[in-house]
Amino acid sequence: HAPVTAVLPNWAQQGPGTGRPRVLLVDPPRDTLAVMDVAKCADVILCLVGPHASLEEPAFDPTGYRLLTALKSQGLPSIIGAVHGSEDEMPSAKKAEQAKKFV
Repeated sequence: HAPVTAVLPNWAQQGPGTGRPRVLLVDPPRDTLAVMDVAKCADVILCLVGPHASLEEPAFDPTGYRLLTALKSQGLPSIIGAVHGSEDEMPSAKKAEQAKKFV
């Protein structure tokens, strides 16, 4: 769970003289206090879900829902959602279109 620093490309710089913008990626342990500690100093939280998450199948396990509830009660910074997995695991176009109705 060591933090990783990523240097962004030139096109992602905010303006001249700002230096090289960097992003620090932190994968905290699945512990409520550790997640809360990382989230309190985060500008953005990246939320990853599996390729089969839907209204019928839960996106998170019980621990994930407990962590999400704790984060929501403290107030969240900006959130970016992403789906991970191989293309073979991705839902069909019809399922993807149905999922867009709930966003």
